[in-house]
Amino acid sequence: MFYLNIRVPKDVAVAYARTYGTSKTLKSLGTSDRAEALRRRDEQVPAIMDRFTELRSAAKLAHRDLSELSRADLERLAMGYYREVLAAAKPSPGGRQEFREGPLAL
Repeated sequence: MFYLNIRVPKDVAVAYARTYGTSKTLKSLGTSDRAEALRRRDEQVPAIMDRFTELRSAAKLAHRDLSELSRADLERLAMGYYREVLAAAKPSPGGRQEFREGPLAL
């Protein structure tokens, strides 16, 4: 069985562990065929790299003075916060949670 393991960069390690619940990117590629594993690796790597980029962007926004943020930046921060809150929330028995993306009324 082949696995994909990309080192989490130091600058996003803490945020990655907090967001994804692990400090590793170890992921099974679900095959023991080398050619298929290479193909699947090439499909998976961009998504993992995008995670690192997203975490870096969030860190940059978090260190800026809020008065300097554009409406789009504020909406992006709010949406990220609500995604984290909803991901951590457990649905109540028989209850239904719903999340819709879209512009926020500020």
